[in-house]
Amino acid sequence: MNIDIKSILKNATFAVGLDPDNRLASDSTQLSDQTSMLALTRYAAAHRLTGEIAAKFVKISALKNAPANEMLAIGASMLRDCYGKINWFVAPALSGGMLDPFAKVLKAYNPSIKVVAVSSAADANTDFFPAALPDDTDLSLIDEAVSVAEADALTACKDLQETESVAVGKDAGAALHAAKELALRICDRHARIVVLLPQE
Repeated sequence: MNIDIKSILKNATFAVGLDPDNRLASDSTQLSDQTSMLALTRYAAAHRLTGEIAAKFVKISALKNAPANEMLAIGASMLRDCYGKINWFVAPALSGGMLDPFAKVLKAYNPSIKVVAVSSAADANTDFFPAALPDDTDLSLIDEAVSVAEADALTACKDLQETESVAVGKDAGAALHAAKELALRICDRHARIVVLLPQE
């Protein structure tokens, strides 16, 4: 099926956001909505991160077997909620079918957006080695692939629960840990890093 990404982007209502001031929802009660976003201000402060880090929460059930155009629309909503400003997108590499539509719509809007695919590894010594991506992943859409140690992923889950009162699973924790390390690496106060946190 041929999907018109430009049409999807055009129909994303950039004039209406969850937060009219900075396009990032800060009310955790909105987390049941698959289009909601949360600015991780307390988490960022606790880790002395520069720039802006935000999470987009998406129900796993909303991703499984969803038509490609619906997945692209979720990606477009991420752009809408950020006023179109995203510099980095960090997401678990659960499958190419889940990751590719997000990367595709972001890069269609702005090819300079960097996409980081994250997997979790049981061996603590493999942290940030190049990750093995699912076979169905479109490698042309991925800028970096990293592997996060399981212990670090679980620590990120605990940190998020303590600072933002948000509970996530290991895959989401791995993505958050990778986003944190990315923020520390690039050290850019103007950067906006969006991390995709899948929820059961």
